[in-house]
Amino acid sequence: NCTVDNFTLTDMLPSQVKLIELWTGTFDGLKDADSYSIWYQTNQNGNYRLWRNDIRADINTHLAVSDLNLADGEEVTAFQYRFGTVSKGFTELEKPKYLVQVKTNLPDGEKIVNRIELTGDKLGITYSTEDETLTRIDKPETSNGGGGTSSSEPTALLPVQTGDKSGVLIWCMAAVAATMTFGIIVWRRYKGKRKEGK
Repeated sequence: NCTVDNFTLTDMLPSQVKLIELWTGTFDGLKDADSYSIWYQTNQNGNYRLWRNDIRADINTHLAVSDLNLADGEEVTAFQYRFGTVSKGFTELEKPKYLVQVKTNLPDGEKIVNRIELTGDKLGITYSTEDETLTRIDKPETSNGGGGTSSSEPTALLPVQTGDKSGVLIWCMAAVAATMTFGIIVWRRYKGKRKEGK
């Protein structure tokens, strides 16, 4: 319900997955420009580096990790949307989505926690809030007793509490944060199936 400066969304990826590609989504309400930038961090470099600058807010842009020319064994561990100043009513039009590859040999029931943090400045004060999504791996049954295979769902998404008790963003950023829901596409190795959760 107000203008926010240096509005940033940081997505901290779980260690059990490898980021493959990102669709940025589209947004309405950037105050001083019609573009923003995305930055990334890796397991071999803790500093955020520029992934793409001048991304148009009205175009759902595709970004591939393969274009980053990472070193052998280097993986993206987190990325940031740096929106700059956003106006009252800033919102997403198309939800951002990203594709991750689940690493092999994860046990049945393994919990994958994805964390997102929002930060922004107002009147010289930096505010932040965070949320997380829990994904549990459920391997498909291999037999139904009659020689066939089961069609059980490969993945279940479970809601979790954020643990964020600050409440300090409610007066200004809660409405903005509520609109920034990310879709995550988990690329399963089990039977080559995909599951999309929001």
